[in-house]
Amino acid sequence: MDGWMDGWMDGFSLSLFLSGKAQFSDISQPDSFQAVKLGDKVIISCFISNSARNRVWYKLTTERKLQLVASVDTMFNEIKFEKQFRHFSAISYSTSSHLIISRTAREDTGTYYCGVMKLQDVQFGRGTFLMIKGIMNSDYVVKQPQSHSAQSGDSVTLRCSVQFYQCDAEHTSVTWLKNSDHSAPEMIYTSGNHNSSCHTVSGESTCVYNLRMRNLSYEDAGVYHCVVTACGQILFGNGTRIKIHNSISYNDIEMFLHVPHQKMLAVEIIF
Repeated sequence: MDGWMDGWMDGFSLSLFLSGKAQFSDISQPDSFQAVKLGDKVIISCFISNSARNRVWYKLTTERKLQLVASVDTMFNEIKFEKQFRHFSAISYSTSSHLIISRTAREDTGTYYCGVMKLQDVQFGRGTFLMIKGIMNSDYVVKQPQSHSAQSGDSVTLRCSVQFYQCDAEHTSVTWLKNSDHSAPEMIYTSGNHNSSCHTVSGESTCVYNLRMRNLSYEDAGVYHCVVTACGQILFGNGTRIKIHNSISYNDIEMFLHVPHQKMLAVEIIF
C-alpha cells in the first residue's frame, strides 16, 4: 500500500486541494459541522457512491496546514495512520468510510476530508469541521457579539475580543469559521495579526481582531466564529450570527405582479 500512497502524495499539493480542482460528486460527508466536548468520542461519517479501493482521510488545521490522517486499502483491509493520529481508528465498508476518535484532544480541532483515488483523479467530500468544546482555560476570555443585522449590499466589520495572560500578543493569530445551514463550513484565513489591535496592561493583554466584509449577499448569512491560536491553545468565540435583510418597495412588487397602483408600503423580507 505504501507504493501507491507515495505516488499519490507526490502528485498532490495543498494548492490543488484548496483551489477546488478536486472532485466532490461521488462523496458525501453529511455533517458539515460537529461540536463535541473535550475527551468525548466522535464519529466523522463519509459515504461513497462506489466501492473505490484506495481511500484517504486528511485534516486541514486552523493554521491551514494539510495533514494526512490515514490511508485505507479496502482490498487487503489495511488502514495506516500517521504517527500523530494513532488515537484514531476507522471503519470502511464498500460504500462508506468512517473516522473515529475515541477520546478527543484539543489538537483534534480542524476540518476532516474523506477522499478516494481513481487513477489520477482525486475526489473529496466537502469536509467536516470538528470543534472541541471545553478546551479554554481560565487564562483566556473570548468575546463576540451575538448577532449583526445588515441589508444586502452593506459592509460590516465583525469583531472578536480576546483577553489572555502569560502569552505575548505576537504569539496569537486568528482564523474565522463560517457555518450555515446551506453550505459546508468555510474557513476564512487571515495572515498573522493582520487587522488586529493589541495592548498590554499589568501583564494582561487584550487583542481585538476585525473581519471586514463588503457587499454582503444572502450567501453571507450564517454564524461566524473566531478561532484564536494563542501560545499553543485553540480558543473559540461563541459566534456572531449575520442576518441579511432586504427592503422592497410596493412599487417593485407591483411591477412584478402587474397589480393596480395603491398606497406605498414597505415590505421587509428576512432571510
